[in-house]
Amino acid sequence: MRNTKTTGVRSVTRRSVIKILYARKTMKVIPVRKYASPDFPTRSILDEHPELLRLVPDRWQRNPVVLAALTGVCLLIFSSRALSADNAKKPVPRIAPIFQHGDGRGAFGCEAINPPVFLSEDEARQVIIEEGKRVGIKFSPDSLTLKGIKITDAPSDPPKMAASSVPGTPAATGRIPLTLDGTDPKRKISFEYVSESDVNSIMGEPNHSSSVYSVDTLTAAKMLRSGIKNAKPAGTYAVFYDPMSDPPSDSSMFSSSNTDWREKQAKGNAAAMKASREQLRAQVKDFIVWLKAQGVI
Repeated sequence: MRNTKTTGVRSVTRRSVIKILYARKTMKVIPVRKYASPDFPTRSILDEHPELLRLVPDRWQRNPVVLAALTGVCLLIFSSRALSADNAKKPVPRIAPIFQHGDGRGAFGCEAINPPVFLSEDEARQVIIEEGKRVGIKFSPDSLTLKGIKITDAPSDPPKMAASSVPGTPAATGRIPLTLDGTDPKRKISFEYVSESDVNSIMGEPNHSSSVYSVDTLTAAKMLRSGIKNAKPAGTYAVFYDPMSDPPSDSSMFSSSNTDWREKQAKGNAAAMKASREQLRAQVKDFIVWLKAQGVI
């Protein structure tokens, strides 16, 4: 039986050598399409059947050197499997980039004409949860809180509002507790939506020295993402922001002769809200593509 196996291995080896020599002669690469199965148990077989390690020949049992080598192999195999199991149980900290769809900036006040519209927390959650369900992500609202998230300036986009100087406020201390808007506890995927009402807690109170003030949800989202990234919490996180779409510009609607300006304004705001929902949906779709690329889903 041993000679037969040896002959088989030698014949396979001979054929492989002939193919290589022929390939060199003809200057063509010819891959070996099939290899003979090994006569010894491979790593995958030992992983599935560890009891095979107990089937040691008698002459090996009397050899302390061989037994020591086998013991080392066994320890490596089982420790590797245990480490892989531990790593599978511990979620790796991941924070997605900001997927920019929408300006996320706008001016408001008595001199601001046709300002952008805000997308409410409830409307935004509905869009995000709907897109998550399409790929099997089930977000539960307000089920996870990250404590002590330190808010600092975004690396490439400094805040455009003056931070509050009142001691003890989140903007002054630089740390805020963050209850995430949605979390899938099974997949350890969470998201936070930065709305207009979140901007002050992240960037501080706006400067009211002028009758016109600005709101910047995009920069606030970048700052919040930076804070989560530095904290390195276990799990996968995304930060979305209010796109703050502008209604269609029509200065004639505000003229004194225009009697139906309220109706036109309502239609313009509805169009802007629809555009904001689609831009937010695009943010979530990009996040899902990123999750797939990262191997999370």
